[in-house]
Amino acid sequence: MAEGPNVGVAVASSTAGPYTGTGIIDDAQPMAVDVDDDDLLVVGGAEPRSAAGRMISRCEELFGGSITCPTCDGTGKVSRDREHDLVALIPMNDKRLRPRHTKLYVAVSVVLCFLVAGLSLVFLFPRSINLRSNQPTLVSLEAGYGENHTTMYMTVVNMYNVTNENFYQVELTSVAASMLLNQRILASTTNSSSLTISMRSTKLYHITLNATFSLELDYIVQYCWYFPTASFFVQCQATATFRYFQKSEEMTLITYQYINCPKHH
Repeated sequence: MAEGPNVGVAVASSTAGPYTGTGIIDDAQPMAVDVDDDDLLVVGGAEPRSAAGRMISRCEELFGGSITCPTCDGTGKVSRDREHDLVALIPMNDKRLRPRHTKLYVAVSVVLCFLVAGLSLVFLFPRSINLRSNQPTLVSLEAGYGENHTTMYMTVVNMYNVTNENFYQVELTSVAASMLLNQRILASTTNSSSLTISMRSTKLYHITLNATFSLELDYIVQYCWYFPTASFFVQCQATATFRYFQKSEEMTLITYQYINCPKHH
């Protein structure tokens, strides 16, 4: 049996051959009959079936206990055992393969990248850290004179305002301070007490200095002894060390401030 638009079926007769027009059937040649696909074929008294119907029946026999194939509109079937092993082939013109809103996604991604980069520059770009003293006169905690009024000692406190202009916190790790008069060092100290300054905020930092006036500076001692309500200028120098993002930075501030002479006891 051959399949095509028309199916030729050979029927063999046991008693007679094909009709020759003379009333005699040649039993050496089979008789050919053309049958369409939709025509019914009767073989051995079986139930009439079309060629397509027999093919579907054969597939059902081979794939018993199967499920509907999800990629062929329900006309084919695959075995349940191979349900998760097979790969579906999708035609090139399937709409699921067509990119949707690709330009929109790319544009949104680019805009978001620029936005994140811009915000990072705004918030993480290093800004200034200000160290200043708004105190014109040093606060004297203790002051007095030595024997014979040849020496004078003072314990003073200088206060500094530390301002963080950044959008992240900064740590003040240490401050080295000194007090000078006529290029002579009267006192020097280092304060290693750390101070954390939050973003966009200002904090007050105190540092204490112990100064002694003697020898070459005895004229200051005599000046304060005879004029106990007077005052004089000194130079204060502070070097602060800041730390942020594993990076250290130093800042130096030089100010000129008053010191009041100690009173007689």
